[in-house]
Amino acid sequence: MSNWSSINKIKNEYELITIEDNCHSLNEENGIGSYGDYSFNSLRKIIPLLSGSELNINITNTVPEKNNLKLRITDFDEIKYLLRSYSNKKSTKTLIDDSEDNEIVFNEKGIDYISKKILDNNKFDIDQICLTRRRNFISWNRFLPNSELRSFHIDINKVYCPYVYPCIAESNEIKKKWLEWGIRNNIRVINWPKIPFESHDHFGNSHLNMVLLFPVNHQFNLPIRLN
Repeated sequence: MSNWSSINKIKNEYELITIEDNCHSLNEENGIGSYGDYSFNSLRKIIPLLSGSELNINITNTVPEKNNLKLRITDFDEIKYLLRSYSNKKSTKTLIDDSEDNEIVFNEKGIDYISKKILDNNKFDIDQICLTRRRNFISWNRFLPNSELRSFHIDINKVYCPYVYPCIAESNEIKKKWLEWGIRNNIRVINWPKIPFESHDHFGNSHLNMVLLFPVNHQFNLPIRLN
């Protein structure tokens, strides 16, 4: 959680507007999505959509403009993003190398037709989704050995909807071991994406590229049988 007390002090001192980017999470009533003057997220990171975002306007004296945009046709890049999960499971490269940019370019025309249909015809229990993901987060924390994988010591009680369970492999050998373990068990374990270490490395060059992300998807409940 960001330090909103300090952020709001700066905001008030300099008369700023705050934007809360919750791209990898879902909005929570009186919680995530309600701290900034404006807040948005990326629904497709959690819910099976091709596009779309929730926009919260938390400034009481602001009236949003009426949105009369028509639904657009789903574009090819969005279809390709959806199908990435159905790629050949036997492909080592597909399962291990997730460093390429899979983000969809922002489309100013709004949500696509397929995603709108999914939202209109399905009821998503957001609280249950987040609860399952928190439970899976805790299960990974208990299952993975501390001697090989160092956790980030995240207080899950302060996390509304985790995206993954992150940890740091103690060596290249251990990193390779768990990536191969994920392939054997058909679990998508992701290595930290390739980014410029010199500007983003908070743990030192020998650690940032050792980050592994274990899935906490709400479509299953851990513990599961693992080999």
